[in-house]
Amino acid sequence: MDASFQLGYELTNALNPLGQAVSALKSLGLIEAIRKSGSDAITELRLASFIGRHRIDEAMKIHFREAVAKSGQSTISRYIDIVLEAGAGPTVQEALKNPALFSMVIQLSALAFSHEDESLANAIVEATERIAQRSTRDADIIPDYVSLLGTVRACRQQTASFHWAPLYEAVERKIVSALTKGGDGRLEFMNSNKRHRTHDALKTELRSLTNRHLPFKILESLLVGLLPLQSLEEHRILHAKSDSGISTIVVWCYHVLGIGVSVRFQDVEVNFGKEPGNIIIENSAAEDVCAIMMDPADPHEPLFALHIDENDPIISYEHRSQAFGFGLRVLMLEDLGSEELRRFWSHWIIAHCLIRVRDLLGPPETDKLRDLIRYEGTSSATLISASTIPSERSIMIAAKFTFAMDTVDDDLVEDFMDSPSARPEPFTFLPFSWRALMALIFALSRIHPNDLERCGNLPLSLPAFEKLDQKYLEIEKSTNYQMKALMKIPMSFHILCSLMLGASFSEDYIEHAVLVSAWGWSIFFGTIDALDPADVSACDIRLLQGVPARKGLRRSRIIDGPTDLIPLSTAERLRTQPLVVYFPGVSTFERREVLVGHQSDAFSVIQSFEWKPGPPAIPPAIEPDGSSKRKLKMGFRTMLELCADAGRFPPCGCDSNVLEPAQYLDSLFKTPVDSVSLRTNHNSNIIFKWGWLSPETIRKMLQPKNGSTIRKESGSIASLSELQEIILERRVEDKNGDPHSWMFYVSGNSASKWLQLLDMYHACGNKLKIILRGRSTCVECVFKSPLLDKLGPTLVLL
Repeated sequence: MDASFQLGYELTNALNPLGQAVSALKSLGLIEAIRKSGSDAITELRLASFIGRHRIDEAMKIHFREAVAKSGQSTISRYIDIVLEAGAGPTVQEALKNPALFSMVIQLSALAFSHEDESLANAIVEATERIAQRSTRDADIIPDYVSLLGTVRACRQQTASFHWAPLYEAVERKIVSALTKGGDGRLEFMNSNKRHRTHDALKTELRSLTNRHLPFKILESLLVGLLPLQSLEEHRILHAKSDSGISTIVVWCYHVLGIGVSVRFQDVEVNFGKEPGNIIIENSAAEDVCAIMMDPADPHEPLFALHIDENDPIISYEHRSQAFGFGLRVLMLEDLGSEELRRFWSHWIIAHCLIRVRDLLGPPETDKLRDLIRYEGTSSATLISASTIPSERSIMIAAKFTFAMDTVDDDLVEDFMDSPSARPEPFTFLPFSWRALMALIFALSRIHPNDLERCGNLPLSLPAFEKLDQKYLEIEKSTNYQMKALMKIPMSFHILCSLMLGASFSEDYIEHAVLVSAWGWSIFFGTIDALDPADVSACDIRLLQGVPARKGLRRSRIIDGPTDLIPLSTAERLRTQPLVVYFPGVSTFERREVLVGHQSDAFSVIQSFEWKPGPPAIPPAIEPDGSSKRKLKMGFRTMLELCADAGRFPPCGCDSNVLEPAQYLDSLFKTPVDSVSLRTNHNSNIIFKWGWLSPETIRKMLQPKNGSTIRKESGSIASLSELQEIILERRVEDKNGDPHSWMFYVSGNSASKWLQLLDMYHACGNKLKIILRGRSTCVECVFKSPLLDKLGPTLVLL
């Protein structure tokens, strides 16, 4: 057997492409670019010398080259010099120039789609070690595991534009159609001993077909035997038995390399390419897995035979399906029967998604603030949180994407909404995955519509879908509070990351992440480019093809770096129970540089700010210019969570001619503002509490003796619009007259609102509600809103 292995290995290296490929390494810059992309130049050359002599099918060569040749960059934020690099990176760019590297890349891309990357890299290392042991070659052909893992991932990322899923599914459909006659579960046999197979037997065979991972012995035999099968076509046949990886063998050997393959399920034979194929695959039990290479001229003396060994490494696989139509694929795998029944269930699930949204938001026509107030079935707290709930339109777009629908039968959806407990006849059971499908639709409704249209080929993990945490999926029994937790942006990000990452997903991995990349795609929060907290919307998840890169260096995540807390010593207390504080000088808050650090697989990013706190003492002295400046660091994930936890006022529908906040506040008070009786002209329950002037403004007013603080006890000003910061109390007309809400207004740049929002959370924790005015609601509607009377103690950022 050793001689046979040596023959196969020497044939593989008969025309060693290493000398041809090594010319690519003349540039040290290229070696460095390959390293920064996550791969390794030496490993690529070793793989090219090992499998790079396999001849690629001409049609596949053309289609693959067209799909992966393009490259591009996408900007993810105006503040960060990190971009998404999509398409051909240095590995693929060199492969397009070099036949051996091109052969290696396309084969590795196909295998990377159908195998988990770590187990695939380990199996290739083990196979090359065993082959080297049986050959006369040195062990320097054996790739390093860590470097090989990086190369596998780089090939997967840089060839994400080529869609392997349709090829695999087409192979599986062809075999299934041969196993079943007319889709009724009967099999078509080649001989006269026809018999029906049981439904369970058929399902067992189909599982062996859809399990795409190669047994180790099959992988090893193909690494040894593929070149002889191409070079000595008339004199070599590989006969293999396998319990899995059948579609992978067909895609690799027939579609990629053009070798004829015959697949046999007992008496059923399916041929790909010429008949009979040079590779014959028989479905078998796991303990019978083997591979035998023979010469047809001497069929009794095999050239080599490999049988399963208990020491063989296990190669794992996650069954994935493309994002577009993922829900339809799930229903098909649940064996729900006819297409019509799947249509019924998809509409039933859509109806229940809409029921949940209407339970929280009310009828869809209640868009304006006054209509929301009149809707008696909706609580004020829900209305304030409406921005965290996807719209019905977003739900419908996501649902059509999930079930690959061109149109939705609105009448059928309405029927199910009118009778939520109805079931499609004659079935009374629910699909096992209906809750998970609802959670997926809610999550997809967060993605920007333009991104959703472009990410249809993103491969999502079916096992991860089955394992979605049950506490997020118990929708039928959920309270509205639990439903809102499911619908929040961070939870949608959590669900989508789990489907992208699959087996490599963990809570810790994404806990501080603002961007996560897998399979050549990146999902990230739009907050990374938000100018103002009001810019964070319900559809604030982006999903684009590409991998985060900075100056050519690629990573898999962007995470928050170490951040700062604002010391309470700089705060002014407005109220003790509940604690309400204010940090004078927040209007001086300005964005500075973004600091980028590096971890093994992540960019660590923080946004730095600079501000000049105002003195809390009364009366304060004017500080010299440039003194007491402080820096603050905030992570983009932290900024997102601040917005996700805050409520929003519903859009008011007022025209664009409304007063600016400062102008409206000015109109409320007498001018000049009387520091003894600071009450509004129009509503005595609005009370001026605090105002702040910058030292520069005070100097202009020539009132340095009054300091930079205006309170009841000191001075007067000509207009509230002269103040950079204003805090108002809004009291409730009750016997106690306790403050019910505090209105915070900060003028100047939008960066100051991030600090004010952070101040609110540090000050009140979870004891007070925090609400953002939002860009679609005018200040006047906020002040006049009866919702504030119902919410309880509230902090409002104008």
